[in-house]
Amino acid sequence: MTSRRGRGGQDQRADDVLRAPRRGSAAAERTEPSAALSGMQAALGNAAVVQMLRRSGHAHAQDGAPVVQRYTEEKAGTVTWRVSQTGKYALRGPKGSDQYELYVRSDVAPPRYCEVATRRRKATIGEAEYIPYAPMKSFLEDCSHSAEEVMHAQALQMGQDASAFRGGGLFGEGDEQNVERARAYAESREGGNHDEAPGVGEAYSIIETEWAQDVPVNSTGWPYHVAGVVAQDGGDRITVEQTAGSTDADPAVGVAGIFDIYKTASEIGEELPESFHGRHGRSFSQGAVTVTLVPVNVGGLAADGARTSGNEAREARAS
Repeated sequence: MTSRRGRGGQDQRADDVLRAPRRGSAAAERTEPSAALSGMQAALGNAAVVQMLRRSGHAHAQDGAPVVQRYTEEKAGTVTWRVSQTGKYALRGPKGSDQYELYVRSDVAPPRYCEVATRRRKATIGEAEYIPYAPMKSFLEDCSHSAEEVMHAQALQMGQDASAFRGGGLFGEGDEQNVERARAYAESREGGNHDEAPGVGEAYSIIETEWAQDVPVNSTGWPYHVAGVVAQDGGDRITVEQTAGSTDADPAVGVAGIFDIYKTASEIGEELPESFHGRHGRSFSQGAVTVTLVPVNVGGLAADGARTSGNEAREARAS
């Protein structure tokens, strides 16, 4: 197995992974939690709140009853919106559609590494006003490098050690090292793939652990996919992602970042179709492991000063 450094196109997921049909459950099956439950969930985490409420016999915690509402699809006129848990963030368009702007409720701080999107109007969902945002800079066609730029909140030159597995061990030293560290990560954590919940400035990564003759054993041939987290609303994570090219990423070509939203499990070990692993696991083998990556060498990496703005990249793809 070989290193990812300098192979930005070949070791990223195929474009159809991002565009794969999404699986989910109807918004009508969810219930609205009380403000107190939402506050407890934000402070303690879903799993802890579930166990506390079950011990007390609370109705929200009985088997089959959700404790917190996760993102839902809502209609505003003819437009479908994916709205995060408490309504802080919204993506225009249904599941499966690529979105290049993230709409942020007007009383909420800007997402990480984002600026107000040009040539886009504000939106009204219900009674709230939302402001459109885009990534600050364009990205290369390299999902791991793009996620590392979200983690470090700057455009970076390629080939640097910029991220690591939470708990230790660099990410990207080589495919063999990634597999070994992903397996060790899975063995040592509490919970499973659907329980991974990176914070803002961290990243999801799903890593293939099944290989045959230096080739990943999955439907795409990609060893991993990575997505940087730019915002969080309760159990929902908002990411900016990039697809892959079939050749090495060209440092001179910037492309627009794509926003997405994922849920996290409310109980340890719960399988959730709309989690990061639930969405992307179908493009990997049963042995794939989803992990959380964190930034390393913060403040000590070489910046890429030639990158165009995210708004320019977004407008270029629309022209």
